[in-house]
Amino acid sequence: MNHIRSLYGRFFLRIMAVCFLLAGLLFVAAASIRAGNSQLSVCLILIAATVLLLFSAILLAVLIRAARLRNSSENSQNETRLSFLTDLLNDEHYLGYSRQELASEMLKTQAQMNSLQSQINPHFLYNTLESIRSKALLRDEEEIATMIETLARLFRYNISQRNTESSILDELENVKNYVRIQNYRFRDKFTLKLELDDLGELPENYMMPTLTLQPIVENAIHHGLEPKISPGTILIRGFLTQSKLILQIRDDGVGMSSDQLDTLRARLFQSDDLAPVQKEGEGARHGAGIALKNVHQRLQLFFGPAYGLEITSAAGIGTQIELCMPAPSEMRDSYHAERAF
Repeated sequence: MNHIRSLYGRFFLRIMAVCFLLAGLLFVAAASIRAGNSQLSVCLILIAATVLLLFSAILLAVLIRAARLRNSSENSQNETRLSFLTDLLNDEHYLGYSRQELASEMLKTQAQMNSLQSQINPHFLYNTLESIRSKALLRDEEEIATMIETLARLFRYNISQRNTESSILDELENVKNYVRIQNYRFRDKFTLKLELDDLGELPENYMMPTLTLQPIVENAIHHGLEPKISPGTILIRGFLTQSKLILQIRDDGVGMSSDQLDTLRARLFQSDDLAPVQKEGEGARHGAGIALKNVHQRLQLFFGPAYGLEITSAAGIGTQIELCMPAPSEMRDSYHAERAF
């Protein structure tokens, strides 16, 4: 890099020297004309013109040589010697050299990050939690041991889940672990109720996008029940219609005003370019729409645009989020019929 920069410097210094020489000759010629010595001025002008023509011819020849070198496969010594001239015809040479250095540094950084990630992998986390749980059991700290075991299960489902789809039963089990962890934090403030008898054995077989229910329950706790002074309840109810399977997640938290609900629905159903920009603390509950929009979009990608989330809420009463998915009889029309059920 420094070698190429020095070649650039010498090249432009020589151009400047020739320009100063030509300018000096022309100034002297002008002074000679003013002094009445026309013969000397004519000689100086001829000399300047000759130098300019020779310099132009040399520069043209070198540039032609550089152009040929750029398009040929000559030896590396000539390429190094004239690479700075090739740059005059191709500005990307110098920029490309910089990109190569930048790419190399990025690869090194990525390799370091991968090394760190490989050291802090999920198995390391699970083994560490299991060791802590074992020590807790040895000290007869059963509550701590249970909490650590629940946390490990939650991490295992969230981190190590490689499948893009899970059964409703698996999703519900993950929700139970999540609520159990939250109750350790908030001293059993939350109650989770399930009313799924109408679905029969369907939760064991019906497939849906992984991590669909837990973000909704998390949203209900964080935005609906945490601000509530008294304990709160989350009800998950499931039932079938002629064409849809519906899961309702209802909380009896603080709820939302009609304006907040309208803003949240706009963020959920409109595209990213059309959704209104929301400042913190204004409109819908800050951050509430991000997770819900993600779930809504994944449901539509998985089942089709006719399905997704529906939201109702009332201030002081609570919020209900309804997951609409195709009934088993309608799965043939779904985008993922061959693997969703």
